Amino acid sequence: MRPSHGYGFTRTSIVAAVVAVVIGLVVVAIFVDYIANYHGPRVAMPRESPGPAPTERISQAGEGTAPSAPFELMGVDYDIDWTVTPHVDTGCFQALTLEQINGPYIGGTIVSVSLDGSGPASGTSFLYGVPAGRYYISASSDCAWTVTLIQSD
Repeated sequence: MRPSHGYGFTRTSIVAAVVAVVIGLVVVAIFVDYIANYHGPRVAMPRESPGPAPTERISQAGEGTAPSAPFELMGVDYDIDWTVTPHVDTGCFQALTLEQINGPYIGGTIVSVSLDGSGPASGTSFLYGVPAGRYYISASSDCAWTVTLIQSD
């Protein structure tokens, strides 16, 4: 006959009781966590309409005949703010064009201006129907220049 470990419980029944208590505690912990994080039935909220797309704004600067660094355009219509600055007391003729890299868009003229050296010139030009793609600003002359392309609404 096998000796009893007190009150007639066997080792197997004690282990089974401990396992049952541990499993019960885990189930209770999961249930408590579920109740604590329950926020009621989900209610469908109307979607907010997306606001207007952000306005694309690209700025480039350079001097002389070196082209600008390449940049991406989403493609549409663009207002272009430009400034051309001649060297002190030296006039220059400056031509700037938008050129697409490996694409169908050929030479959108940004500005073509002749300066007498008395000071910078600024203005706005427009390019319409520019396809999405990779571009650069092509420059001819030795004036300094800045260009900001602003997506039109």
